[in-house]
Amino acid sequence: MMDVEKSPDWLEELLKEVQLEKFLCPIRDELQITQLSHFDHVDEKDLKGIGMSRPSYRRLFDAIKKKKASTDSSGEPSPKRRKIEEHNPAEHETDESSLVFQGNPRH
Repeated sequence: MMDVEKSPDWLEELLKEVQLEKFLCPIRDELQITQLSHFDHVDEKDLKGIGMSRPSYRRLFDAIKKKKASTDSSGEPSPKRRKIEEHNPAEHETDESSLVFQGNPRH
């Protein structure tokens, strides 16, 4: 995965994920968001000021939180994310004999 901000369309892609692409120009031009970290200084009042509804900015904040969690400060995938992406299911096949039943057995 590449650095979110290295892609010139990172903001547009983020907004499309939450169906808020119509706010691209106001967020980029009025709020002057050019990096993901700039959202650290944006609050609900700012987003209301550009016409975004409460449910919309909640979706946006959730998407930002997920995007930040998926990358570390260098823009590379976080170690946890890297492990998930590198996971090879063939190496971790489940042996049915190792499964433990965690409920009430039916007799």
